[in-house]
Amino acid sequence: ICQKIKINNFKKLAPLLYLTPCRPNQLITTDLSGPFKTTKRNNKHLMVIVDHFTKYVEFYAVADTKAETVANIIVN
Repeated sequence: ICQKIKINNFKKLAPLLYLTPCRPNQLITTDLSGPFKTTKRNNKHLMVIVDHFTKYVEFYAVADTKAETVANIIVN
């Protein structure tokens, strides 16, 4: 009886799409963590870059989390 009377007000969500990379560096993700204790080189944060095709991970110690700093690390 409850199923016949109950009104569902659930919003229909779009289905999730899984991105599957076909080659290295096609899909990378970045993450920033910190602040940690300041190092001798004045770095306080940790930046992690992951290539989802090769599962290759790189870590970078960075002084700040500005967009320009992050972009320079990704491009270079």
